[in-house]
Amino acid sequence: VDETTRMRLNGESVQCMAHMKAMKKAGGVSLREADGADTSKDQDWPLDESCFAKCADMYCLITTGFWLVPKALIFVIPMLLLELPGLVLLRSYGATLKPGTDKVRRSRGFWMSFVLALFLFFPALILAFLSLMVDYIFYWLFGITFCIFTNRYCAVWRSMNALNPYRNGPWIISHLPDVYVALIGQATRQGIVEIAWSLSNMLLFVPWFKYYVNVNPWLQNLDHRLTTQITTSMSDVGPAEHCASIMQEIISRAKHHPGRARKV
Repeated sequence: VDETTRMRLNGESVQCMAHMKAMKKAGGVSLREADGADTSKDQDWPLDESCFAKCADMYCLITTGFWLVPKALIFVIPMLLLELPGLVLLRSYGATLKPGTDKVRRSRGFWMSFVLALFLFFPALILAFLSLMVDYIFYWLFGITFCIFTNRYCAVWRSMNALNPYRNGPWIISHLPDVYVALIGQATRQGIVEIAWSLSNMLLFVPWFKYYVNVNPWLQNLDHRLTTQITTSMSDVGPAEHCASIMQEIISRAKHHPGRARKV
């Protein structure tokens, strides 16, 4: 396929690919040629055990508890209740699929059920959007407060620059049918109760942990690090083709056979 199609299929952005090409030109490990070209191992990364880093981590934990405890008390039960009608539809649609179905066909019935699912999930999506907006308020409040009292304006600027290649990625709204298919598969494998809890956690708490706890330029000194994904040969688990087939079945199959579903 051409580069534009490949980028769309892989969820890549122009600035991210430009960054990757610059890293490759510098040797493949980082933008600094001094880091070498050995991509068979993780990039050296000294652990920051300074007093400042420990204080920043403690501040992050305290402020996270300060916000997430009341948020859980306020949002979790309404979110679970608002998700149930849509999840019942997902489970019902999954029940119409034959065991061993690899792919959910996007037929006329599929699109009708998708529109109905949008309607049923709309209240839960509104609550998720409200949750995200309040997250943003506390994110900026806690982050800017920490920056002001520690006078780390230059460090924040460097961390923001480290994040720039990964901004403005694909918009999930344009891929909602794909999300719907994934949820159908999850509902048939895990059931309504487990997926309701998982979906609530994803909508209410994952954005906070992702952007405030894990990658926070206001509190942390961010930079790029190469971590290799080279694995062992897997000779202990059988031929590579067999392993790939089983992994594809577990990950991608829309509805498993009952025995495999219990194992998964």
